[in-house]
Amino acid sequence: MNRVNEGKACDAIIRHIEDREGYRRQSVRFPEKEGHPAPIELVCIVGQRSFAFEHTNVEPFKGQIELERRAHFQPLRDMFSGTIPTGEYYDLHVPAGATLGLKKPKIKTVMAALGAWIMAEGPKLPIPQIGLNGTPVERKADTSIPFDVALYRKSLPGTPGHLDVSHHVDDSRTARFERACQQKFPKLAVWKNGGARTILILEETDTQLTSAVDWCRTLLEVERSFPVKPDEVYLITTSIVPWIISCLRTENSSFFDLSEYNRGWVVDPKILTPITGGR
Repeated sequence: MNRVNEGKACDAIIRHIEDREGYRRQSVRFPEKEGHPAPIELVCIVGQRSFAFEHTNVEPFKGQIELERRAHFQPLRDMFSGTIPTGEYYDLHVPAGATLGLKKPKIKTVMAALGAWIMAEGPKLPIPQIGLNGTPVERKADTSIPFDVALYRKSLPGTPGHLDVSHHVDDSRTARFERACQQKFPKLAVWKNGGARTILILEETDTQLTSAVDWCRTLLEVERSFPVKPDEVYLITTSIVPWIISCLRTENSSFFDLSEYNRGWVVDPKILTPITGGR
């Protein structure tokens, strides 16, 4: 499995817990390396409590890693980096694999056309309340952009303004997320039953699946079928610098219940340590 930023992602959440609890980590263990029957990434003591951490990458749809490897939409995201105001973002919806059959010169002209269209239409859209999609502006396929697109303007207070690219696919996001939970929840349940406070860290290496709002809705839907759930669930978006960290749930309070301060924050990956030995 591609671990991507596992070590730094774990360090980011431990730093958050250290600040919250008022103590520094001690007695750090790596159960996976020890051959433990419930091989999670990391266990440590913070204050008087044991915390157990598990990390996983979340791929929005089959082939997303391949699409991102080719980075067709990266110039478009770069174009809007730093130009969209803090606390809001644009969400561009395109068909999955829309550019995979195009040659490089055509992709370049398509991205330029999309950029001009977004620049013209984005500021005109109203900003809905957090958690709502609002009404998009749509553009049908033509010779300049050979696939249908829709653009949303959304609210996400406290995070840097940016452009998301969401790929519409037939493969269910809920089904994919459920498969991830089936792999991770039972391991964390072993540690929770042993008295540890359990933490699940979800890392998205691209914003293909849109925002923390969508992730939280999916999490709350999927985890209802699990008898033992992690105590805390975090989403780390590592395709944007600084990284965006969102608390999807802590105990019975979800992303939607938390204050802006506790709901999300940013961290510079340069200050983080790859504590599990990976990147």
